[in-house]
This record gives sequence, structure tokens and C-alpha cells, in this order.
Amino acid sequence: MSNSSGRFFWKAVLSCAGAVALGAVGVGYLWLPKQDPPYVPQPKPFIAQTVEATDQQAHEMCAACHAYTDPSNFPRSVWRSQVENGYEFLAKAHLPLHPPPREQMVHYFENRAPKSLPQVPDTDRTEPCPVRFQPVRFREPGVAHPVISNVNLVHLSSQKRLDLLACDMGTGNVMLMKPYEASPHFQILAKLGHPGHTQVVDLDGDGIKDILVADLGEFHPTDAKVGRVIWLRGHADGTYTPYTLLSGVGRVTDVEMADFDGDGLNDLAVAEFGHERTGSILWLQNRTKDWSHPKFIPHQLDSRAGTIHVPVCDLNHDGRPDFTALISNEYETVVAFINQGGGRFVEKTIFTGSSPALGSDSIQLTRLSPTQKPGVLYAAGDMFDTAVPRSLQGIYWLADHGSYPYTTRKLTTMYGAMRAVAADVNHNGRLGVFAVSLTPDLRRWLKPATLDSIIYLDQRKDGSFERYALEKGSCNHATCDAGDIYGDGKTDLVTGNFNFGSTPDQTAVTLWRNVGRRSVSVASRR
Repeated sequence: MSNSSGRFFWKAVLSCAGAVALGAVGVGYLWLPKQDPPYVPQPKPFIAQTVEATDQQAHEMCAACHAYTDPSNFPRSVWRSQVENGYEFLAKAHLPLHPPPREQMVHYFENRAPKSLPQVPDTDRTEPCPVRFQPVRFREPGVAHPVISNVNLVHLSSQKRLDLLACDMGTGNVMLMKPYEASPHFQILAKLGHPGHTQVVDLDGDGIKDILVADLGEFHPTDAKVGRVIWLRGHADGTYTPYTLLSGVGRVTDVEMADFDGDGLNDLAVAEFGHERTGSILWLQNRTKDWSHPKFIPHQLDSRAGTIHVPVCDLNHDGRPDFTALISNEYETVVAFINQGGGRFVEKTIFTGSSPALGSDSIQLTRLSPTQKPGVLYAAGDMFDTAVPRSLQGIYWLADHGSYPYTTRKLTTMYGAMRAVAADVNHNGRLGVFAVSLTPDLRRWLKPATLDSIIYLDQRKDGSFERYALEKGSCNHATCDAGDIYGDGKTDLVTGNFNFGSTPDQTAVTLWRNVGRRSVSVASRR
């Protein structure tokens, strides 16, 4: 997932900003005390003309590091602070630019921005979801405000049943729950720094499951080199020993395993999110001879900061593992790294957002139907840089039609969309989509209690999607996953709570148990 406060839009807009304040000179009127003054034609009042930057200046500055930001992306009242932040970043970047005066750029954006942004309907339909889900909530032992950054349904302790692996980036806990037990509870497997993502693997090939952990190293945005890749080496008794495979880098948000160089040893793809001056995409070449002293050699593939996810997939079906990277910050792009063998990769752009205000948060490589090629399910909704709801955010499908970039289709608008996962809830081969949201305080703009916080998009026969709200108002979910949690053949959902200090809910995770369809009449329309 995206670190909730780490994707700063104005790192992107460091090249966009500027302008002279709008001024006006009023005209006074002279009133005589005892009689009305004779009518004298008055000249039109003089109004100072607004001095603003030109289109060329605005576009040139934006193009220095990112796509042009359309003024309509934000309401007029927000642009002054955005421009001021942008000029501060511009000063830090030391780019060879000669921007116009700041006030001129302020007026450029303010004069073109709407007074307010149109609000998007929260739910497309008023009917209840055709599938019923019963929430079962669990707390993290001894934690009043859990900050669950990742939930993952995995086969860790059982090959037949799904376990729940969760990490709290506040407490540092990496936790396991066995939902199928009579009294499910969290077991703490390890206590790290600020874990952001987990992946179950068998790194050393000993037949015992291990856990790879992306450890941010710091809760808040920083360029400090505090990120780590941690290998929790599994033992036969169910315990784990932590090994640090990578350190001395910026904040790490994802790590995935594959044999990238074809030598029979498992290598790693790493998303080093970093912040402003740190960040990259790495692959770690496995050179281990003795697994009690693992050795991985880092190779940088991309120097951009802001990478969130690096899921592995053989995209071109040549037998070599490739991976896809979601790069946020000013880039807002999804890039395929096509494996050429021998540790060499070619980058292909799958998608680039039209604006750095998009707010990339997560991707999943999946199919939405049996006849489709694998594509990218993409969630964009980060608002922790600028707490303004914007309609360009939501859930997108990036479809592979045989060339780059992929074809983009927006499935729905969702404020604060953080994570989307595909699931065959109806067991008909057509996958629906679950999505969750995480938002800052939006009371200035709308009524948060009416916002959809968990939605389900039900795919119809014609490929369209109907939207249903499973929950409203509790927009504090940074992560979710779907699978048959209870072993009854039904697809369930699990959501994690990212609880701020003021949030009264102390729930860590919620298991949304699928208890069946509502009625034949509702189901028959699909």
C-alpha cells in the first residue's frame, strides 16, 4: 500500500507555481450635507489588471518534472498554498528554471480554478448488495489505536485453510491469525520497526514458509535511510528468526521474490519509496552460500522516488519473471519491467496519470474475466498531501490489448481509494472488485458520514459494474484482501483499520463473512 502520508503531491508540483495579487482601487463619493449633489457623470473606476503567468510559463514549469496540473483539479481557495509549497520545492530542487514572480503563478491557477469542485454521488445504486456480508471485528492485543498497513490472506500454517497475516506500522507488530479456529486471535510473530507489507515465500528452499517484510523504518515521511528488507526465516516449530537482507536505503514499501537471473536462486524486487531525495526500484541478486549468512547484491533499475508496489508476473509469457511497479509522487505511473535475462530489464510504460493530483495508492495484477489477459487493477485516492476530494480519483482497470501503454478504463469514482482487489464472489468467472478508502478530515468539503468506505463492484454479463456500499462513514481502511476465509466455498473479505488518535474505533481488522445471496430476484438480474 501507499504510506498514508508519504505521497506528497507538491513534490510533484515543485515546478508549477507563482503571481501578483489581484488589486482594485475603490472610488469614493462626496456627499454634501444639505442638498443632493448635481449629477455629474463619473468615469469608470480604475481596476488594476490581474498580472498572471502565461500558459507557456505554467506548462514549462510543470513539464520540468511532471504532467501539467489542470487548475480544475483543485478549488480556487486551495491554489495559493499549493503554489507556495511548489515554489519551496522548486528552491530545493535547484532546477535551471526562471519562474515568474510567485503571485503571478498564484493568479494563473486561481483565475482558472472553480470556486468549488462538484461532488460525486457516493453510491451508484440504493439497493443492498446482492451478496450479504456479516462483519466480525478483532482488536490488536494491548493496542488502543492500531494502524494496520497490510492484511494478507495466505497459506502459512496450513495448506488447506487461509491464515490472516497483518502488520501494524505503528507498533511494529507482524501478526498471524487463524480465522478458522474456534477462538481466533492475533499471535505476534515479530516486532519490527514500521512494517508496511508482507509476502509469504520459501526463500531458502527448505520447505518451510518464510515471510518477507518491507519495513519503512519510520512512520512519517523522511529522506533518512531507515528502510529495510527483513526476512523472517521460518522454523519447523512455527517460530521465526529475523534477518536483514537490505538496509541503509529510504523507506521500503514492498518486496517480492522471483528468480530474475535464472540461476536457480530466489532474488528480490524492492520498492524503495523514500521521500524526496531518496527512493528507487532495486532488484537484489541472491549470492547466498550459507543461509545463516544470507547475501544479496542490490542493483538499481530506476532512480525515481515514490514506488509503492512491485508485484511479479510473467507479462510476456516467455518463461522469465517480470514485475510491474507503481510509482507515485509526481510520476503517477505504472511501469512494466520486462526481464531480458541475466539481470537485465526493459521498462515499458503501462499507464501515466493525466495529473500529479491523481494520488496513486495500489495495484493488483489480475484478470477480470477468463477471456482477458492479465491486467492491472489500480486504486488512486491519496489525499493526505492535499485534503480535497477530487473526482479523478477512484478505481481503474488497465487492460492489456497487446501493446503499451495499456487501455485505461475507470470503473468508479471513490474518494480516498486506497486498495482494490478482484474476487469471483459469484463463482461465474466474472470477477467483482472490493475497494476500501482512507481519508483525512474532509468536513470542510462534504459530510464524511455519507462517504462510502467499503464498496463492492459487481460485474454483469456485459462487463459493466454495479456499485454497492458495504460500509459508509468509516474511511479509515488502508488495506484489504479477499478469499475463502472460512472454508465454506464462499469469497469473504478482510479489511484493516488505520486508526488515527482521534478515531474511537479500536478495531484492528474486520472479517466480512459471506453469508450468501439475498434473493433470487436480485441475483437473476446478473
